[in-house]
Amino acid sequence: MTSMMNRLFGREVTSRRVDRRRFQFQPELGGLEKREVLSAAVTQVGSVVSIVADAHSNNVATATVKGNVLDINLNGQDYNFDASKVSFLFFDASRAQSDTTESFTNSTSMTSMTVEGDGINQITAGSSFDIVITGNGQSNVTQGTGYCWVI
Repeated sequence: MTSMMNRLFGREVTSRRVDRRRFQFQPELGGLEKREVLSAAVTQVGSVVSIVADAHSNNVATATVKGNVLDINLNGQDYNFDASKVSFLFFDASRAQSDTTESFTNSTSMTSMTVEGDGINQITAGSSFDIVITGNGQSNVTQGTGYCWVI
């Protein structure tokens, strides 16, 4: 076998002893750079549906329930969820720039929280309990048939 290897590689092949010392795993903790979502998004985690507004453009979001389907329409795109598995809506427009307009209409009986940004904010509350945390921009809040708390 050694002579065949010598012919293939053109030099003498010898066996070497492999150092079998064990290396210990040493985990390190490094910092992460800032992550910014540049586009609008709708996601569900547990019983919460989060609607995140795009920071650099106008955003229009509506929440409606049709049968057992929660429909979130964000900027003309529909996102559907099983309404029986959702109990809370969160509209985040906190990154919105001062030259943008954000609109959220909660036409459901689900509790919601809205965090406004620096632009013009038009919020229509639903028929349950809604919390609106105002930003530095102009706020126009319309109370639905439920309770609405504006901070």
